[in-house]
Parts: sequence; C-alpha cells; structure tokens
Amino acid sequence: MLEMFPFNRSMELYNKKLNI
Repeated sequence: MLEMFPFNRSMELYNKKLNI
C-alpha cells in the first residue's frame, strides 16, 4: 500500500502503538 494519504501513516502508528 502506498502512503499517499496521511491516514495511512496514522494507521501504521496506531497499529504499532497497539502492538506494544
């Protein structure tokens, strides 16, 4: 998936936070 939208980046960060 291409991170052309900031939402994509936000989701990635959110996922990482959940995967702590």
